[in-house]
Amino acid sequence: MFTPTLESLQATSDKSLIAALLIQWNTKSKNKEVIEVSEAFTRLFVYIDGMELKSFSCDREVSEARADKNRAVLRARKSEEKIIELEEKVKKLEKSLKIFGGNIN
Repeated sequence: MFTPTLESLQATSDKSLIAALLIQWNTKSKNKEVIEVSEAFTRLFVYIDGMELKSFSCDREVSEARADKNRAVLRARKSEEKIIELEEKVKKLEKSLKIFGGNIN
């Protein structure tokens, strides 16, 4: 889950303030410059939100990849321990078979 930082909270607050003021100005005045600024800020907000989403997605994918790697390492360690355990059992069984005169090959 995304944990907001102070900077991201401030940026969201600033975007909300700017958007509210631009809406207010657009309803009060049909000034061409105000409309152009509103459109420019809208495009900028969409761009910034897209970048934040990409960053969040990238962070999540890296986190999932690390978790997958850690699980694989744990499985490999557990498998290695089991191999060692089974090799020891094989050696014991081979010794037991030699005691009773059995041929191992």
